[in-house]
Amino acid sequence: MENYPQVLKTPKASFVVSKLIAFGFEFDSQTSTYLYKSKASDFNFEFRILIKDGEYSTKVYDLDSECEYLLHKSHQAQGEFVGRVREYLSNLENKIIKQCALDPMFNTLQATKIIERVQEKYHVKAEFLFGEDEPTAVFRKVVKEKPKWFAFISRCNRKTVTGTGEGKIEILNLRLEASDVDTLITHEHIHRGYHMNKKYWLTIELDTTVDTDMIYALLDKSYQLL
Repeated sequence: MENYPQVLKTPKASFVVSKLIAFGFEFDSQTSTYLYKSKASDFNFEFRILIKDGEYSTKVYDLDSECEYLLHKSHQAQGEFVGRVREYLSNLENKIIKQCALDPMFNTLQATKIIERVQEKYHVKAEFLFGEDEPTAVFRKVVKEKPKWFAFISRCNRKTVTGTGEGKIEILNLRLEASDVDTLITHEHIHRGYHMNKKYWLTIELDTTVDTDMIYALLDKSYQLL
């Protein structure tokens, strides 16, 4: 199993620790908290984002009075200035979520990394064609003006895919040569295609048991076949 980055699950989102550090968060070992500070350029306030496993919070400080500012948390507080404070905090939180959180549709880091990889390398965005109840991220390559599937990520019942176990599992389906499929299904966590032609499609469990670099290589093959 590969050395997998730590993920902090909070009510706001699930954050990848390595991405938090790259963004500029600092770790407080005494409280096991990752802290990010941002100073507004047009008013003398400091905004703090605090993240630890299971917890997410924000604090705003007036640097002139050296006191915590709380008006932005009151629904009754109105006016231009408190509106600017709320807007700054909201923009900061959205930026952090966009750059540091797992994809909101899926729970595994591998799913997020695959979505990012496909968009960066092939300039193909995930298409969510079947709603959000059972999210499925479809990747299609345009061949002779027709979009054709080369991969998709989905969440389904574990037992349906593996034959054992309970709960949900996130999977990646890829189209490959039949000989490749026959060889790869000898891996404990790779199976014949779920809901697809089992001769040419295979299913990979996205739970870190299959190395991410290996998945990328198979993804390349699937894309190039079309």
